[in-house]
Amino acid sequence: MTYRRGSFVCCALIVSMVIVSIAQIALNEISATASTLTPTVRIFDDRLVPAVVQIPPLSSVIWINNGHNTHVVRSTNGGWQTFSLQPRASRRVTFRTTGEFPYKVDGVLNGLVLVAAAHLGDLSPSCSNWLDC
Repeated sequence: MTYRRGSFVCCALIVSMVIVSIAQIALNEISATASTLTPTVRIFDDRLVPAVVQIPPLSSVIWINNGHNTHVVRSTNGGWQTFSLQPRASRRVTFRTTGEFPYKVDGVLNGLVLVAAAHLGDLSPSCSNWLDC
């Protein structure tokens, strides 16, 4: 009888370890997915990729300087405070209200952040009426 009880405890312990491992993997994937959901604008010395970003309210955009020079990012309508980015540096800006937020990098490159609530029609560009989707 002791052998069976010991086998049961051993199996229960192994099952518990497997469940904990699966939960940890799931949490890691959720964390990685959440970090990739934040749109990123990559600043090169001659271009922005992408130049236009659309997000819902209360979301953020991350600018990353992938160039060799320091770049200055300035909102042209006062949407956020101007900031400089050294090479390989990044900056996150959160947008709380809907609207269009144009900006310039180094006074030359033009970009735009569109902050808009999602509409049912936006879910699929091939659907003219969301009831048909």
